[in-house]
Amino acid sequence: MIFTQQLTHSFVKGVGKTAAALVVMGLVTGAVMGVMVMFERNTNLDIRAKKKSSKSKSQQTQTPLEMESLEEPLTKEQISEAMEDVNKYKKMFGKFY
Repeated sequence: MIFTQQLTHSFVKGVGKTAAALVVMGLVTGAVMGVMVMFERNTNLDIRAKKKSSKSKSQQTQTPLEMESLEEPLTKEQISEAMEDVNKYKKMFGKFY
């Protein structure tokens, strides 16, 4: 009986140590992989930034804001129609404001 208890106790201790070692190994591996991914992302961003800055201004495309500024301004009629729509929706959904 005592021998069985001792054997069981030592087995449980051994399993506990093994489990703890596996957990520590997993944590270390995860940390190393996380650092590698962060480093890779940072270097990729640096490379992309260098590529973008090396372009000449003639090759760069227009951003949506620049394209929008080329459009003609709204007329008073378009503005009043938009305001009517806004007021209509305010009446419909006024209880949510």
